[in-house]
Amino acid sequence: MSIILPPTDYRLAENWLEVPQSIDHAIDTLYFYPTCYAPLDPQAPLVCSAADPDMRLYAKRCLAKTAGVFSPSSNIFAPFYRQCNAFAAGALPQREMLALYERYPVVDICAALDYYFQNFNGGRPFILAGHSQGSLMILYALSLYFPRHLDYYRRLVAAYAVGFGVFDDYLADNPHLRLAQGEDDLGVIVSFNTESPRNKGYKNIVLQPGSHSINPLNWRTDDTYAPLSLNKGSLYSNPDGSFSIGPALADAQLDLERGVVLCRSLPEPNPYLSCHIQAFGPASYHSHDYAFYYLNLRDNVSRRVGRYLSLEPHLEEPLSAKA
Repeated sequence: MSIILPPTDYRLAENWLEVPQSIDHAIDTLYFYPTCYAPLDPQAPLVCSAADPDMRLYAKRCLAKTAGVFSPSSNIFAPFYRQCNAFAAGALPQREMLALYERYPVVDICAALDYYFQNFNGGRPFILAGHSQGSLMILYALSLYFPRHLDYYRRLVAAYAVGFGVFDDYLADNPHLRLAQGEDDLGVIVSFNTESPRNKGYKNIVLQPGSHSINPLNWRTDDTYAPLSLNKGSLYSNPDGSFSIGPALADAQLDLERGVVLCRSLPEPNPYLSCHIQAFGPASYHSHDYAFYYLNLRDNVSRRVGRYLSLEPHLEEPLSAKA
């Protein structure tokens, strides 16, 4: 594999997907895009350079699709980072797969965090936001990077690690972390994965036994049903490549055994299923985790930011350490 070991050089502006031209908010969001490197050629490298043009193009689209959840409340920063072809890497033995992630994407994420905090952050509180492989990078950062940087960690508003399961073994290995239990708790991990009930029993690459989700409509962690009427609006892709907000698409109810959000409001078959990507199972809504619940997520970010700012003068330790 012809990938160099040193991290991507984040001193170079070209290695940042997004750096705001002006600081307009008291809070930052550091965004990590999902898998944007998925070559069909079986001979393609398992890991791409952060300069890979196809990955960069798709990463820009992913940011455009997600940014509106965070931009009304925060300044968005986003690094380009080396990525694993998650579908090919997933076929490796687990030890080899984890070594691959830790040797390349995780090295870049830690280097990007160093540069961000030393050069961009200016002491502001921050949100971590990601989807899929980007959320995996957040989970690595929370377990490997922030325990060494508690001065940064105590300013964490919340980590939106959407589209990748947060599971019991991970939480047991990282007792300093906790999952969100409501709509405005702070210093927590906000995570969910969306499926049709028909996906139950099938392997989903982003789930492991003991995974957890929070309901993005009622912000509960039990299986109380949240009807479509609670959904304030979903995000739609337009033919010209732009995005627009429209009528709500998805209801939500937790499947506590599988640790996912079930959506039953869409008739099947429907164009939102990710069934063309077999790694997620035949009836996953993985690609639409943010889009289905777009305005509710935007409002939730605003609520957590508002509460953080109201409490900030009194904070002396990471909020995740508080009951």
